Amino acid sequence: MFLVKLLKSFRYAFAGICSSFRQERNFRIHLTAILYVTYFAFLYGLEPLGWAVLILTFSFVLSNELMNTAVEECIDFKSEEWNPHAKLSKDNAAASVLIAAVSSIIVAVFLFSDLERLRTAVTALLAFPRVLFLGLSLVPAAFFVFGFRKYEKEFPEKKPGKKERNHQ
Repeated sequence: MFLVKLLKSFRYAFAGICSSFRQERNFRIHLTAILYVTYFAFLYGLEPLGWAVLILTFSFVLSNELMNTAVEECIDFKSEEWNPHAKLSKDNAAASVLIAAVSSIIVAVFLFSDLERLRTAVTALLAFPRVLFLGLSLVPAAFFVFGFRKYEKEFPEKKPGKKERNHQ
């Protein structure tokens, strides 16, 4: 029983990630940035502690984006008309993502601060085969971020609970 509940919780978590992947443009923007930063970190030769910090930073940004989506969904579900409390809640949730994103840039400045290694990594990135790859990757990246059609959020009808099934 415990294992079944645990597996269901993972399934729900992956469902949340998948829905954000499909429906949230900003989530896809963050994923795309993570991909490019990861590629650059390989060229830079980031050390294990730097990778740990980088992965924590990535998860911090994505977690904030997911929580922002959750807050917005809850508020949109609960109130259909404009409400100053709803606006404040949504603004604060968006601000948390902004703080996480700006913090991630500051972390990157510290992680990639060795000027000699930075120069070497940028030179390697701008060398012929890699710069071609980088340039060509921008088109699919833009399609990935902006090319998804806006999915309508469809929710299945609620399944009857145990009490409701017993009364049918």
